[in-house]
Amino acid sequence: MELSIIIVSYDTKQVTRDCLQSIRDSKLQLSYEIIVVDNASLDGSDEMIERDFTDVVLIRNQSNNMYAKATNQAMKIAKGEYFFLLNSDTIIEPGNIEKLYNFIDARQPETACVGPRILNKDGSFQSEGGPHITEIKWILSTAFGVIYWPIPDHIKRYLLPIGYNRFARGECRPVGFVGGCCMLISREAKNTVGMLDEDFYFYHEEIEWCFRAYKEGFSVWVYPDSTVIHLKGASTTVSTFKRVNKDRIEQRMLFYKKTTGIFHAQILNFLKIITFSPGFLLTWLFGYKQKHKLFKLWIYNAADELLFH
Repeated sequence: MELSIIIVSYDTKQVTRDCLQSIRDSKLQLSYEIIVVDNASLDGSDEMIERDFTDVVLIRNQSNNMYAKATNQAMKIAKGEYFFLLNSDTIIEPGNIEKLYNFIDARQPETACVGPRILNKDGSFQSEGGPHITEIKWILSTAFGVIYWPIPDHIKRYLLPIGYNRFARGECRPVGFVGGCCMLISREAKNTVGMLDEDFYFYHEEIEWCFRAYKEGFSVWVYPDSTVIHLKGASTTVSTFKRVNKDRIEQRMLFYKKTTGIFHAQILNFLKIITFSPGFLLTWLFGYKQKHKLFKLWIYNAADELLFH
């Protein structure tokens, strides 16, 4: 079998239905299976899948195992040569999975993972993965707003870390990580790199896995010719937004500790604190188009570093 599509569902009945229907409607030209892991949903998601998508392999958990553990459950039983990890709040359009499959299959065995261009529901840009965020270069270039400096592009490329997407957007390129809402992983890479780290229960699990793949000598790519629509945050309600933000911060700190060690993690966070304020000013001066969003970002990061680290 060529492909195992793995989806984790938690109280997202309608969007999970839409996701599964979009896969069905795409008439995928590959041999594949779909595995859905339901994390003890209370909205009838599992009954809907069992009734309306009889070809889907359904794993019913008795409790919410969170994303990484649930994904690992599916990978353990998956039969495909590639694992297509897909959020339940995504929409697949015809031909896009095949594009990713053909891209990674032609670049074996050195490529561990590939991700598409992620779009919002209205078709606007959402993300294309990101750089190696453990690099000091990433901290400094982000903090000082290098992307907005009035200097030649070839100099910016040198100053920015590999995979910095705001500069190379739309290019097929190696990156530090791809978006966890949609990533295609080779079985060979999984066997070498291992499963998702279950200590990352909600965020950063894809970043940490890509980091390990990079350390093992694999490459990670974004392939923008393939696109996926991501509705974003379907399992996150307004009532849980504050907790989710705190979880994101804690998971990021865990990522730094695991990948760079506690000492280097504290250095990275210290550098971020002392450089963020000038970065805010420089980015503002160089014409950031949505200054109110930049101000909100500055407040968020300041609170992030000072309150939770």
